[in-house]
Amino acid sequence: NLAETAIAEMTTGYEYWKNYYPVLIEKIMELNPDATIVMVGSFNLLNQLKVTGDIPLPVGSVMSALSESMNKMYKEWEKKYGILYADISNTETLATENDWSLLGDFMENSFIATHPSQTGYNYMKL
Repeated sequence: NLAETAIAEMTTGYEYWKNYYPVLIEKIMELNPDATIVMVGSFNLLNQLKVTGDIPLPVGSVMSALSESMNKMYKEWEKKYGILYADISNTETLATENDWSLLGDFMENSFIATHPSQTGYNYMKL
């Protein structure tokens, strides 16, 4: 049930974002046609997450499809609206099998392991 619920929530959130992000772009352009709009792309914040047991499972890879779909849309909107897109899809995060407790972070709502590492922040600056 947890996986099904999580997937349903992600799908709902993605559809909402896909439908209303362009509305936001258009509104900004309407209110300030001289503004430079820069969209910062999406990165898989769980990219390096693995759940270990007898066999390590790369749970973070499940989020890759969502992140890739979002970045594809950003690229399309970049062309459609003539705005800028910063691709940060290869950002490294702190989530590793050694420093991340999935249930602990979710229960405490801290998500510290999903933050970019220093290498990740350096990548975003480029």
